[in-house]
Amino acid sequence: SFGLPEDVDRADRSIAVIHAIGPIQRGESDDNPFATQAVIGSDTLASAIRSAAEDENIDAILMRIDSPGGSYVASDTVWREVVKATEAEKPFIVSMGNTAASGGYYIAMAADTIFAQPGTVTGSIGVIVNKIVLEEAFEKLDINWTTLTYGDNGAMFTATRDFNDAEMLRMNRTLDAIYNDFTSKAALGRDMPVDEIRRIARGRVWSGEDAKRIGLVD
Repeated sequence: SFGLPEDVDRADRSIAVIHAIGPIQRGESDDNPFATQAVIGSDTLASAIRSAAEDENIDAILMRIDSPGGSYVASDTVWREVVKATEAEKPFIVSMGNTAASGGYYIAMAADTIFAQPGTVTGSIGVIVNKIVLEEAFEKLDINWTTLTYGDNGAMFTATRDFNDAEMLRMNRTLDAIYNDFTSKAALGRDMPVDEIRRIARGRVWSGEDAKRIGLVD
């Protein structure tokens, strides 16, 4: 809720300040006091944005981002809520802290206005996937595994072996689709040609100062 206590006078105009701090994951934000760092839960952040957009007492939304990115699906969930919030005819402003990279930039790029510090780590418009392969370690430790799967690619993320050719082909197609989606939405949000976005994307990291020069921030 963005309401004020009853004994506090309401200002003529009110701004909702939403913090997006930490890696981005699906589900709820992690408020574990023993966690080493804050985590952005897409459901929690999307709900906060939606509440601010629907609250008639809120005149503008400011989202403070300090995030290295994370899940593509989670980032896309938040991006959609930012888009919907901008359609509510309330100014949606993003303020970037030390880092707004990959998914951290993804959730920012649809805002009406984006502010960055000169040294903000900005951009990293791209997608990456990896997995740990422990095949040789298992052999040295004389550990045997039996993998039971259903479907052609059911074991593609097993740690007992590397991707095979079919799995690598499927993975590359998936990464290409995500990259095309990321760059297309960045072009839409920044009102730039897709070719121009793809020229400065490719996973590159920019300072906030350079990001302003090339159009990624305002």
